[in-house]
Amino acid sequence: MHGSDTSVNRRTGFYISRTLMFIVIFFIQGVFCFSEGSVAFEHVAAIVRQDESVYRLIVLLFEFETDFTGIRLGNNFPFLGGSRIGPYECTVSLKNGVTGDQTYTLIVNTKVVFLDEEKRELDDRIFNARFIKEYFLNIEIRGVHRDSREEKK
Repeated sequence: MHGSDTSVNRRTGFYISRTLMFIVIFFIQGVFCFSEGSVAFEHVAAIVRQDESVYRLIVLLFEFETDFTGIRLGNNFPFLGGSRIGPYECTVSLKNGVTGDQTYTLIVNTKVVFLDEEKRELDDRIFNARFIKEYFLNIEIRGVHRDSREEKK
């Protein structure tokens, strides 16, 4: 009889673990969601301009083929729900056809700081944040993609 109790406990433990896993996944999705919504170039440019030399480099080298996208804060942030934070990414191509009809993914990485109503940094309780401050970290350039214009010819 004791053996069957152990197997029931194992089974119950398994179901509890699986249930907790689903709760955690749904919680994370509700807090930070990848969204197809666009982020204005000016918003991302203001962040990159924290390092003026990097800003000048990407504006000199790249044509921006798409709007930027970012991580969307969920409704768990009552004052910031719907806001976008980094990393931001968009599709770019080199200016003046330097390498032909190829596009790349440009990623702008940021450090996000959540602030309270007096614009003090929050170490915890980020869901009560009223403001966001983003600091530029770096850029990444990924992949080479054949330009869709080439495929349409």
